[in-house]
Amino acid sequence: MNTFCRILFFFIVSYQFGFAQAEYGMASYYADKYQGSKTANGEKYDRRQMTAAHRTLPFDTKIKVTNLDNQRSVIVRINDRGPFVKGNIVDLSRVAAEKLDIIQVGIQKIKLEVVTEETIPAPTPIVIEEKPAPLVINAPTTISKPAPKPALGKGVTKPTLGKGSNLFQINVQEISKAAYGVQIASYAQYENILRQIADLKGDWSRNAMVYVSRNNNAPVYKLILGPFTERATANSYLQQVKNQKMEGFVVDLSKL
Repeated sequence: MNTFCRILFFFIVSYQFGFAQAEYGMASYYADKYQGSKTANGEKYDRRQMTAAHRTLPFDTKIKVTNLDNQRSVIVRINDRGPFVKGNIVDLSRVAAEKLDIIQVGIQKIKLEVVTEETIPAPTPIVIEEKPAPLVINAPTTISKPAPKPALGKGVTKPTLGKGSNLFQINVQEISKAAYGVQIASYAQYENILRQIADLKGDWSRNAMVYVSRNNNAPVYKLILGPFTERATANSYLQQVKNQKMEGFVVDLSKL
């Protein structure tokens, strides 16, 4: 095989299997509710393991993901398929997202590289620029106060909203930010937070609020339970959230 054929064969293999390429796009991470769920390769998702989902890379491929804002990097192993949201190129486990410091923003522009043997020089990376499509809404979805006393709902039948009809009933009202809340998730897509709110209404009596911010000109929707007039009350409710195997933290709404 002459030199030209060897070079051509190398780049054909690289293109087919995604080796020695770099991708640029948005990274998101698994919600805690998927803990223990079965991944595409048959494993159970564990938020404490350095794993990720990619649409095409072979299972067990190791990739390096770099946060382009703070230059933090992690190496994760592909064990699932996804994400299936335009502009997002990888879904990370929670621990990987924490190491990249993207938990609060929800999504982050990153660079993705396949990890190869260090002794093999990597060819010039192929840059693929992807931009998420902007989403437009009229106002954040919130529930007005005064709020009921914090308590976990019991004996409430879960609604079917978001389970299959994709038809949601929404009460939109902008409220004062002079209070506290418990943030439990953030999303890049508005329809995802609608489904999460529909699920929460079956388990929680606390009102759900949505704060809309932007990251790299893309909208980020933060799901917050509340409001609470006192920080101590919000801290107490946060403990109830953690007792239900959910993650969260108290936020001062006036500083959002």
